[in-house]
Amino acid sequence: MAALADAYLGALFDTYPTMAAALGLHEYDGRMPDVQEPARARRLAALQGFRARLDAIPGDSIDPEDAHDHILLSLAIDEERFELEQLRDFERNPLAFSGPLDVSGYIKRDYAPLDQRVQVLSEHLRQVPDYLRNAQETLREPVPRPFLSRRRWRSMAA
Repeated sequence: MAALADAYLGALFDTYPTMAAALGLHEYDGRMPDVQEPARARRLAALQGFRARLDAIPGDSIDPEDAHDHILLSLAIDEERFELEQLRDFERNPLAFSGPLDVSGYIKRDYAPLDQRVQVLSEHLRQVPDYLRNAQETLREPVPRPFLSRRRWRSMAA
């Protein structure tokens, strides 16, 4: 079970490197996620593979500690599959792309010497134009009016 969970987390962090960096895994610093359709298709295929591997573990062979991990991994796979296959927020909500644009972690966290953090921050920022271009191509028109309304953003800021 531990090997499967480790493989899942490794693939998760490779897919969402800014999430990994925010969690303190600084080997992912300076990397942006690939938001294009082929990357999402690869992630869905990986999730289906993880689901198959998880389902192949006989329930009676799981000890009580691993049972908890089994449930958590099952729920994580199902949630991400739902987000990618059904919810598809990335097609209609521009804010779905905002997380990787937050670079405050490089500045406010003193986890490495400043020059090293500036170096990975610069690498991160170099990738932003391509990331935004890919995000724009991923959004499907029409984007729902509530996501574009200034009134909505003003009321959220209040």
